[in-house]
Amino acid sequence: MPRQRSAEPRYRRRVVLEMTPEESVLLDRLADKRGTIRGAVLAGLHTLEADRSAELEARVGELTKQLAKADERSQTDRRRTAEERSTLDAQLAEATRAVKAAQAEAKDLRADLRDTRAKLKREHAARVTAEDATRAAQALFVRHAFCAACDKLVPESEWAEQPWHSGFATFHKRHGFHEKRAFLADPASLLFWRPRSSAQ
Repeated sequence: MPRQRSAEPRYRRRVVLEMTPEESVLLDRLADKRGTIRGAVLAGLHTLEADRSAELEARVGELTKQLAKADERSQTDRRRTAEERSTLDAQLAEATRAVKAAQAEAKDLRADLRDTRAKLKREHAARVTAEDATRAAQALFVRHAFCAACDKLVPESEWAEQPWHSGFATFHKRHGFHEKRAFLADPASLLFWRPRSSAQ
């Protein structure tokens, strides 16, 4: 907007100011807004005359109070955050200890499991060996014996046993126990003899 000269002829007072280049640029910019340099200067004088210092001081006081409240809230939030972090750190430490304890327990359980499996494997092998030995021993068991009185083999269910000569004599129940004592005597009913075991 082009500058306009004031048309008031009544009173004139000349005021000479020395300005820096920055101040001169500011004056020109305000003069463009107000229409004239005089208008810009007068607007500034009116603003100073209104004296907004009290309003500005009140505003500063209000802003100071708001800043104090904001600082207080900030400190409260920091304390609460610190407490929450401390609680979370404690919970994390407890959880970490629990995890380590669980890992150690799991490690012990895995070791126990390996030991148990190895023991079970050994016991299974021993049982298989024992069963094989039992079957082999059973295959060697005498199930029939020759009875001289009957002149035939008699089954185990017809046997009887009694002490004889520091051991046990097994005989044919049908004839009772007697041994052949003379050439013309009845045949002996003795089937076989076994010694006493250490447990008997």
